[in-house]
Amino acid sequence: MDSEGGASLPSGPDAKKRRVSYFYEPTVGDYYYGQGHPMKPHRIRMAHSLVVHYGLHRRMEINRPFPAGPIDIRRFHADDYVDFLASVTPETLADSVHSRHLKRFNVGEDCPVFDGLLGFCQASAGGSIGAAVKLNRQDADIAVNWAGGLHHAKKAEASGFCYVNDIVLGILELLKVHRRVLYVDIDVHHGDGVEEAFYTTDRVMTVSFHKFGDFFPGTGHIKDVGAGTGKNYALNVPLNDGMDDESFRSLFRPILRKVMEMYQPDAVVLQCGADSLSGDRLGCFNLSVRGHADCLRFLRSFNVPLMVLGGGGYTIRNVARCWCYETAVAVGVEPDNNLPYNEYYEYFGPDYTLHIAPSNMENLNTPKDMEKIRNALLEQLTRIPHTPSVPFQTTPPTTKVPEEVEEKLDERPKPRIWNGVIYDSDPEDDKHWIKFPTAARMTKMRWKKIKSIIIVILRADADGSLSNSKIPHPTSPNLHLSPKTPPKPLLFHSWTPKSQPAHHPTRKPRPRTMAPPREDVKILAKFKSMHNYIRVLEVSKRAVDPFTSSRLLLDNPGNIHSISFIFKSLTSTYFDVFTLPPIIPPGPIGILGFRAGSAARSILDLYPEVVVHGWELDPSVIGVGREYFGLSKLERQYTDRLIIHVGDAFKASTRGGSCVEAEDSLRHGKLVTEETLKEMQRVFGDKLFVLSLGNR
Repeated sequence: MDSEGGASLPSGPDAKKRRVSYFYEPTVGDYYYGQGHPMKPHRIRMAHSLVVHYGLHRRMEINRPFPAGPIDIRRFHADDYVDFLASVTPETLADSVHSRHLKRFNVGEDCPVFDGLLGFCQASAGGSIGAAVKLNRQDADIAVNWAGGLHHAKKAEASGFCYVNDIVLGILELLKVHRRVLYVDIDVHHGDGVEEAFYTTDRVMTVSFHKFGDFFPGTGHIKDVGAGTGKNYALNVPLNDGMDDESFRSLFRPILRKVMEMYQPDAVVLQCGADSLSGDRLGCFNLSVRGHADCLRFLRSFNVPLMVLGGGGYTIRNVARCWCYETAVAVGVEPDNNLPYNEYYEYFGPDYTLHIAPSNMENLNTPKDMEKIRNALLEQLTRIPHTPSVPFQTTPPTTKVPEEVEEKLDERPKPRIWNGVIYDSDPEDDKHWIKFPTAARMTKMRWKKIKSIIIVILRADADGSLSNSKIPHPTSPNLHLSPKTPPKPLLFHSWTPKSQPAHHPTRKPRPRTMAPPREDVKILAKFKSMHNYIRVLEVSKRAVDPFTSSRLLLDNPGNIHSISFIFKSLTSTYFDVFTLPPIIPPGPIGILGFRAGSAARSILDLYPEVVVHGWELDPSVIGVGREYFGLSKLERQYTDRLIIHVGDAFKASTRGGSCVEAEDSLRHGKLVTEETLKEMQRVFGDKLFVLSLGNR
C-alpha cells in the first residue's frame, strides 16, 4: 500500500479517479434496536473505523449529515406517521395516544420503538438527502452514505427494520435536477418500498436482485414490471439460495449494461445491502466481498453521478469488511487484505483479513433458470423507448443543507441511547432472530386460511350497486381462466347456480345492512392511491355481525372490494353462494359476480390444469392484497397457475382472446353484465363458457 492507504485501482475503462463525498454521523453507532435484535447500527461505526485506519478518508470529502427535518421526511411519508415517529418513545409506548397506532404503523417486534428513534431516522435520511444535494450541485461524482439504504419503509408504515425510506427521499431530491434516475438494489431482500414509491413513473427505473419465494417481504416477482407510465420500468430479478459471484455477475452485468443503454439515466443510486454476502445471519446467498463490490465497480465505470447507500447486513463484521472495501472501490484504490489494527480488531478473528471465503453451500440457481431470467428481462427492456422524455418544467430549488464548521460538530446534543456495552459478535444461537421476518411469520397471528384470491374479487357496495362519485372508479378486477392446452370450441351459454335468480337490470338493490359497531372495527391501513381511497378494516371476533372475524378492503366510496374471514376458505354467508360444474371445459372461461374470488380459489384447488389470470388497475390494491389478505402466499403456492396483472381489464388479453370487465352493476345507466356478455360474444364467439355467480 502507499502512504495514503492503498494502491491505485482503475475501476472503469477510463481509469479516472472520482470525487467522492462521504457522509458519516459519529453518533449513529450508539443507537440500539434492543436486546437480540439483528439490526445493529454499530456496524456503520465499525465500517467507518476500517475506512479511517486504511487511510481512505484522506481521499474523500468527509461530511457530517445535517439531520433531515420533518418537512424533508414528509416529502414522501404521511403526516400522521411522521408525527408518530416524532413523539413515540419507549416510555410513551403504552399510553392510549400511541398504543392504538402501533399496529397501524407496523411498529413492534420487527420495527421496535427505541430511544432516539427519530434521531436515527433523521441521520439516515439526512445523509442520503445530503448525498443527493452534492450530486445535484456537481460537487461530487460519487456520494456515499452507509447509514442509508433502508428500502422497506412505506409511506405510512415501518417495515423490515426500516422506518423512514431515505432512498426515496434521496431520489426525490435527485429528480429536482436529473431527468431520469436508476435505482439498483443488491440486498438479499426485495427493495419493495422503493419500487412501490415509483411504480407508476418512468422517471425512476428500479432494478432489484433478490431472493424470491418464501422470504421477506414476499414481493419482487419477475412479472411485476410497473404500471401506467411506469410499465416496464420496474425490473425484478428473482433468485434462489446459494447465489455465488460468477452466477451473480453473469446476470448483473448484461442486465445493467442493457439498462444503461436503453434508459440512459442521469444519475444512479446503488443500495449495497450486505446481507447478500456469504454467511450472513439472515441471508441465503454466497457472495464474496469482491463479488458484491463488483456491482459498484461496474456501475462506477459508466461515469454517471452515483449515490452509494448501505442497507441490510446482519453479520456485522462482514458488513464492515464489505462497506470498507466498497469505499475503496469508490475512491479507486485496492486495500491490503491484512486488516490494520483498530478498536474492533477482535471482531475480525481468527483471520483478521478484509476478504472472506465463500462457503460450500449449494447454488440452487441453475444455468437454465438464469438464462430464462436474463432473457426475460432483456426482452422487457426492449419494450421501453430509448431515453424517455421529460417535459420542460421549472427546476425546483435544491434542498438547503447547512454547512457545519468542523470544530463545532461535537456540540450537537446527543440522544439518550445505548449505554456503550460492546456487542457480542453476532451470536449464531440467537433463537429469536434465526431468520429475517418472513411474510408467513408476519401474518402468523392473522389468517390461517384465506377466503379468496383478493385481486379477482369484484367490487360492489353493500347494497350491490356502485355509487356515483367525482373520483373515477378503477376498472374492476376481472378474472379470465385459460387452460394450458389450446381452447376448443364450446357453445356459448350463461350458467347460473340453482336457487339463484338470473341477472336482470330491473331488479332492486338489496337493502343496506347496519355496519358493525365502531369499537369492533380496526383500521389497519388508510391511504390515497393513484385511483382510490383505500381502507383495510378488521372486524373483531367479538362483533355480532355477518362480518365477524373478517378483513375488508374498501375502495372509493366505500365499496367492498375484497373480504377474507379468519379460519375459513369459504363461508356460509351469501358471499359464497355458488356451485361449480363437475368438469371445467377447455377454452376461455369468464367468471362473473361478487363470488368470483372464492370460485377462482376453489378452481385452483380442484382443477390443476387451469391457469387463472386476474387484472387490477390500481397497483396499490394488489399490494394491499399481498400484505393483508394473503395473496402473496397464493402466488407462491400456485407459481405457474396464478398470474396477477396490473392494468385495465378491458385492454387485457391472453392466449385465446381479450378480457373484458365482468361486473354486475349499473354504470352510466347500463347494466355492465349485459355489456360484458355482448363483448365476450364479440371477442370469443362460440368459444366461451360463462360461469355466472351471485344472487343479486
